[in-house]
Amino acid sequence: MAEIYRGPGSEKDYQHSLDFLNDVFFSDDEEVRDFLTLLPKLYKKGCNHCENNLIVSVDGKWKGAVGLYFDEADVMGNRLVCGGIGNVAVGKDCRGEGYMQDCMQQAMDRIIERDADYSVLGGQRQRYGYFSFAPAGFEHSFTFNAQNLKHVYGADYKSKLTAVKVEEADKESIEFIKKLYNLNPDKIIRPDERYFDYLVSWQQIPYIFKDGNNTVGYCIFSHDMGAITEVKAVDTDCFKKLLAAAFITSGQQEIRLEIPAYEKEYIEYLSQVTEGHSICHSSSLTVLNWKKFIKAYFELKASYTKMCDGKMSFLIHGYKKDESFTICVKDGNVTFSDEVENPLELTHHEATALFFSLYSIKTYDIPSGVASWFPLHWYIHPADKV
Repeated sequence: MAEIYRGPGSEKDYQHSLDFLNDVFFSDDEEVRDFLTLLPKLYKKGCNHCENNLIVSVDGKWKGAVGLYFDEADVMGNRLVCGGIGNVAVGKDCRGEGYMQDCMQQAMDRIIERDADYSVLGGQRQRYGYFSFAPAGFEHSFTFNAQNLKHVYGADYKSKLTAVKVEEADKESIEFIKKLYNLNPDKIIRPDERYFDYLVSWQQIPYIFKDGNNTVGYCIFSHDMGAITEVKAVDTDCFKKLLAAAFITSGQQEIRLEIPAYEKEYIEYLSQVTEGHSICHSSSLTVLNWKKFIKAYFELKASYTKMCDGKMSFLIHGYKKDESFTICVKDGNVTFSDEVENPLELTHHEATALFFSLYSIKTYDIPSGVASWFPLHWYIHPADKV
């Protein structure tokens, strides 16, 4: 009789787990065919990726696996626990046998047991919708091309900034990036001992930019996506110079930039000089502790944009639990109360759409001042995705 195991993986399966995941996700014609290269922050020896996978194995062989990696986020000083889900895998010889649902349910149970505040993943909407996930978040996406460079900076423009590719041994540059990144009001707390591995996640390349002897900013570039997925400068003038320098360094005819909504000055400049501008979702999200999570992102949005005065109660039938609360905005100050009156009742998916998605039909059911609060601007940098 076959021996079936359900639960966390074991470090003894390190090489077997990598072989299993690589076989599921990669084909022979792909340039990169292994998770160790793709995500060293998770799959290096010592990172305990086996124990961070919820698996089903038969006679010691993995049949299904879901990676669950916990991080801590800092949003305006509010500490939130994130359960990032990745490498959702089912063996090629056993598709349709329920292993994915089994492993995902194990992961969701573990997230709730840990009392995580939210969880993030990438993947097909309907597949993960059964487990309460939906596309959400707020991301400005800009395209900048060679004609933009010519007309904005000049046909003969030569950047005065020097781009330097950051290597793992360059502790000074990594420390500079860390200090600049930590100025963000919404961020994942990246462990010091694995900081460089975060910067090169998904085969991205980090660069710093120097003006003479002064380091003035950094960016993370994804050649696969033709995009700058993270960028920060010491001030807005340096950002303008960095944009041109980064474009030239990319060697592309067009690049895309992903910018979180709180970078108001960057967005103002980019909206004037770039070829295209769109707003899209950041990832797929589920919220487990609604009041705590929403409170943090109300504080974030109120820190850089005006919010209409208003008061409204909500009752959310969440995936983890029901929660009710009242939100009041007065003169830019946001307060939360557990006392509710005539609450707007929302399912879990309706709440995600209203609070954190680009469209919700529920905005037609509430006062216009309250409707203007939404969506809240949750965002996750690609380097922090699993």
